[in-house]
Order: sequence, then structure tokens, then C-alpha cells
Amino acid sequence: MQNINSKFADFNVCESDDTIHKLEEENHEMQKLIVKLTRENSKLLEVVAEDKHQIAEFKQKILQLESEKVEDKRKIAQLKSENAKQKYEKILLNPPKIDLETLEKHSWNSDDRSLNLYIKLDDQFTFHRYPVAQSTDCIRGKIGYSKGIHVWEIIWPQKLRGTNAVIGVATKVAPLHKKGYSTLIGENNESYGWNLVKNECSFDSITWKYPNAEISNDEKYVAPENIFCILDMNEGLMAFSTDNNYLGVTFRGLKGKKLYPIVGCVWGHCEVTMKYIGGYNEFAMFALRDN
Repeated sequence: MQNINSKFADFNVCESDDTIHKLEEENHEMQKLIVKLTRENSKLLEVVAEDKHQIAEFKQKILQLESEKVEDKRKIAQLKSENAKQKYEKILLNPPKIDLETLEKHSWNSDDRSLNLYIKLDDQFTFHRYPVAQSTDCIRGKIGYSKGIHVWEIIWPQKLRGTNAVIGVATKVAPLHKKGYSTLIGENNESYGWNLVKNECSFDSITWKYPNAEISNDEKYVAPENIFCILDMNEGLMAFSTDNNYLGVTFRGLKGKKLYPIVGCVWGHCEVTMKYIGGYNEFAMFALRDN
């Protein structure tokens, strides 16, 4: 019996030794795996760190490109504005001889006006407003422009402007009448207007200061009686000028539209004249020639 117990004891010892050996081997393999995974993790961390560095560099490049893009847009806008000014100056310096029939085609449209306005019988280039209270009234030109560069002159005496005197362009569907005294032109997305009294431009009810003319002694800018409207539908821009000063581009994004000259007024008995100066399409070879 003692021998049997001794044999069982020896067997148990051997089995324990095998288990220990097996566990030690497994532990050794696990340690090797841990070392391997640790090395791989270190490599991955290095890759991640490198990727983070590259990502940071990419972000920096993107910011730089965005900044350059903004600067390029500013330069493009400035060049377009200067280009519009040069083209306008060529038209004014070398105005085409326009016959009366053509001038009449580009005059006020008696069929496209508020009923509170009428075109004078003795001057078809001038309209007169009845003294109607609490009313804003507009009139469109006969021809809408979708391409080319066009310049026309608005003659509006300062004493006949009232609280709102607006010039600009509009689509065929822009409203021509509104109760009360308002800007109207530029209060919707169908018209673009410069309020000569408030020195503001408007489109789609968004308003901004215009012009950025420098006036001494903090005096308010007063638009003169004669103002030139410059519409460049090739570039989708509109600017204004006086006899002495080019006031700069104020409306952009006009491409793809057909726009008509428009005026909005509130002053009783006011009279506004429009005279078409010319368009680039009509005398392109003449206007583009270097002098």
C-alpha cells in the first residue's frame, strides 16, 4: 500500500512538473508576443506621430491656400473693378455718335412705370412724378441688358430728391410701386439700387455704405446732379461715376440676368432724365482700340 501511494505521489509530482513546464512555455510565448506587440505598438505610435505631423502640415498648407485664395479673389475683384473703370473711361473719352432713334430705344418705358409717373410730352428722356403722398414710385428703361458694357447718365437735381432717391437696375418682374416712402429698389432680389440721399446701396434687403468717397471735415457725401451708371454684364458688375470721380464697383454677381435701368422716387413733382451714352457691343472695335 505504501508503494502504491509512493507511485501516485511520484505521478502527481511528474504531472505538476509537466503543467509547470507547459505554463512556463506558454508564459514565455506570451512574453515574446508582448515584446512583439510592444514593438509594433511603438512603430504604430511613431507612424501616428508622423501622421499627426503630416496632418498638421496639411492643415497649415490648407490655411495658407485658403488665405492665398482670399487674396486672389480680392485681387481679381480689384482687377475687374479697374478693368471696368478703364472700359468706362474709353467709352466716355470716345463716345459713339448715337442717333435719336437709338437714344429713344434706350429711354424710359411709358408702359413699364408706376401710374404716379408720366413721361413728359416735350422730353421723352425725362419723367415727372405726381405729388402723391405716401407712395414710392419707379420706372424702368425700355431695354434690358444681358451682355456687353452699357453706360447711361442720370440727371437728378438735388433739390428734387426727398428722403429716398434711388437709381440702379432691375429685372422685368421687380415691383414698381409701394405704399409709403421707402427705398423699394434693392428691397428684393430682383433689383439693385443706390439711394443717393442715404448714401447706401441695397440688394435683397441687404444694405451697405456707398460710395467710399473721401469727404473733408466729416461732411456727408452729396451725389451731384449728373451721375453715370456703368453696367458690365460681361463681368456681372455695376459701378457709378460722376464727372470728376469714379466711385467704384458696388454690385457683383449680375451674370445670367437681364437687367433694366430703373429709378425710384418719392418727391412730388420730381423730374429725372436718362440719357444713354453707349455700349461696348455697339462700338467694340472703336472702344477697344489703343489710343
